[in-house]
Amino acid sequence: MPTILTDQHHFPLHPMIDWMFFRFCNKSNIPIGLFYRDIYWHFDSYGEGLSPIKVAVAKMAYRFDLWVYQKTLSRLYLPSMEMGAYVPKVDAEIMAALPPGHTSPKLSDSNKVKLRDGNLKLFYVGGMSNHYQLHKLFRIVGKMPDVDLTVCTREAEWRAVRNGYPELTPNIHIIHETGERMEAHLKECDIAVLFVQPQEYREFASPVKLYEYLGFHKPVLASKGTLAGKFVHNNQVGWTLPYDETALGQLLRRLMEDPSEIMQIRETIGAVAEHHTWQARARQVIKDLAQ
Repeated sequence: MPTILTDQHHFPLHPMIDWMFFRFCNKSNIPIGLFYRDIYWHFDSYGEGLSPIKVAVAKMAYRFDLWVYQKTLSRLYLPSMEMGAYVPKVDAEIMAALPPGHTSPKLSDSNKVKLRDGNLKLFYVGGMSNHYQLHKLFRIVGKMPDVDLTVCTREAEWRAVRNGYPELTPNIHIIHETGERMEAHLKECDIAVLFVQPQEYREFASPVKLYEYLGFHKPVLASKGTLAGKFVHNNQVGWTLPYDETALGQLLRRLMEDPSEIMQIRETIGAVAEHHTWQARARQVIKDLAQ
């Protein structure tokens, strides 16, 4: 939602209030950092089903936000620098990457990797919209009874896409949990999943769940052609595969035969996770804005 339209009635009754506050900060030598979470509005799919007039007004308001940011910010933080190529009106010089982080939960010995009941356990938590397509994962796991897949998503989202997925097999479980109850399932898995169909938006989107998986020291299975997949590959915290059923099936069979590969990744993932806590993100902002 553009800043000037965030009142409950969505009428811009005070369109300059943020601009005036930011200008006050500038005049008082107070540095400003602002996090710009996403840019869905820049894509053709934005506003599907809405009035063209409303869409045009919203996009104009989004551009006004960016004009204000260019004039007033010390730093415009983005989930990734790759997203910067899609952000108009703002100079790259003031952009900086500020991905999500994790809370560094306490992990017990019971969270060590082991194939429980002889099965390889996969876990996915997140959306099930067109931006998060898991069809090939469902098809392959459905053919592998020694692999268990738990998908944690909102009930309404699952209902909306259910008919587009294969019939569920006994080893695929759909749950709708949050908080500690969701985390209990995450702790039990051997591999956390971000094996979604690559799309242009996924090339720069930085999923919160990627860093949550890191916090729980879970090796990650991700798709090539996504920013998450690039991170997993570069940091050696899991496996990045082409979005291909053959490649996925081969990997899962290999891990079933030799689960020590999972343990090897777990032994190194902790060192990477230390650099991606929310505290580390806060230290980065303090350093940037103190310059």
